[in-house]
Amino acid sequence: MSSIFLFFGIISLLVVIHELGHFFAAKKMGVKVEEFGLGLPPKLFGKQFGETFFSFNALPFGGFVRLKGEEESSSENDSFESKKPYQRAFIIIAGVAMNLVLGVLIFQGTLFSRDFKSEYFPIINNIKPVFGRLEVVSGLIAGLSDESKLDRATLKNGDYVYSINQVEVSSNDQLKQLVNSSTSDNAVIVLKNIKDGTLVKEVSVPLINKDGKKYLGIYLGDAGRVVYEGNDRFISGILHSANVLKLSFQSLGLLIDQSIQTKDMSILTENVDGPVGIYSVVDSINQNNSSIINLDILELIAILSLSLAVMNILPIPAVDGGRLVFIVYEMISKRKPNPKFELAVNKYGMLFLLGMLILVTFKDVTNIFAQ
Repeated sequence: MSSIFLFFGIISLLVVIHELGHFFAAKKMGVKVEEFGLGLPPKLFGKQFGETFFSFNALPFGGFVRLKGEEESSSENDSFESKKPYQRAFIIIAGVAMNLVLGVLIFQGTLFSRDFKSEYFPIINNIKPVFGRLEVVSGLIAGLSDESKLDRATLKNGDYVYSINQVEVSSNDQLKQLVNSSTSDNAVIVLKNIKDGTLVKEVSVPLINKDGKKYLGIYLGDAGRVVYEGNDRFISGILHSANVLKLSFQSLGLLIDQSIQTKDMSILTENVDGPVGIYSVVDSINQNNSSIINLDILELIAILSLSLAVMNILPIPAVDGGRLVFIVYEMISKRKPNPKFELAVNKYGMLFLLGMLILVTFKDVTNIFAQ
């Protein structure tokens, strides 16, 4: 039950932080904020403070701000519509900025707690971060073949082959060479876990002889972590946020490219999570930690906050970036776009986003029941 409350708490925090950006920016630009809502309608209760009505709503999922003149035409000085394009742009961008700041601050704190070393992450297609020093661990066990003699029950996420026949592993190619050149039908391997570096076990594993070569029957991968040193530590939150966004974009681009080349969209959809998928991650972290507040949860919040910022600034109808496109058009053309056209674009854009959300959620639910 605590995972459900934690999940809704995280999502609500991210949305409320975003809406607070719009709220404070609107106040700064002299725009009246008619309502600041916690949760989504239907409305439960609320109270008027100054010019703003603060409401509490039935659906515990995020929040919203309602600005004067944002949805209806108004020429009054305190309306959103009456403000200059750059002022409206500032109000719209402020929500994204707040999510970016939240992600940066959380990463600065978690990195400080970890002696400015990030958590390990899988290295895919040699995609590497831009900032900091990358430490790589090879021999990561990504899976086992059907023929492998290694006991699956003893393995857990993050285990890697530290040494084989008393020789420390430096790369996956070296590990394969050590196995193939073994003069025995068994290999003595030492397993460690990248989470805490502790020894998992030392075991003698029968080798697989196939096509004149010897194998352990392990699917190998690399894991890496970023170490921030010197003056980089003072801005490690900014640098790590940039690294996370860069890795996320490149990984997403790789998935899109593979989907196009193979003409199989399931490659993309199977690796993109919706609300149910995010809940599963939250629940997994929560179940494996005795405390609700822990570094893994905080870093998940930071990643989600950065992702929310990026998704909102993209030029997609119905999100902040889509609204910003119309303002930029107004700045360039010196005339306002057709309000009916803008309303229609945002309306159908929202329907499209809701449709995508339903599809991704259906995929997440199907994956859970398929396990």
